[in-house]
Amino acid sequence: MCGSRKLSERESYGDSAIGYVQVKREKDVCIVRGRITPEHNVHQKCYNVTATCNETEGHILSVQCEDCAAHLGGCKHAIAFLAWLHRRSEDPPSTSVECYWKKAKLSTVGTSLKYIKAKEITSSQKRDIEPKRQQSASFLSILKNHSLGVNDMDNQLMKYFKEPSL
Repeated sequence: MCGSRKLSERESYGDSAIGYVQVKREKDVCIVRGRITPEHNVHQKCYNVTATCNETEGHILSVQCEDCAAHLGGCKHAIAFLAWLHRRSEDPPSTSVECYWKKAKLSTVGTSLKYIKAKEITSSQKRDIEPKRQQSASFLSILKNHSLGVNDMDNQLMKYFKEPSL
């Protein structure tokens, strides 16, 4: 566990719950569908979530969870899917990442190599330990600031940022 934060509060929590993602592009509109595994009963039927956005304008047109009881408002699956899409949009292109789907160097010892030195196991290039992401605010804080900027306090996300009334 990371400090006192719960696992479900981490930004990357939904990454392991989202699967079977399908992307369909029609002119400027991009439709992304995915399935989200329920967090409490992982063997139950997955929730189908659909996000529709305009890629040229960079606007999200809709995000809907089709199977959740709270799909008409208050669905955390739709928000988790939207956050997952945002994280995937920040990933580097697959062609710029080193391929790991290859035979291990160590497995060639005894066949084509008699022995291998420890320094030959790793690549000669030194890589940064931290991923090269832009140092920016979190996705959640960007959405919060945008909602505050356009004075939209009644959306589903902003209810979590309201001060509790006593």
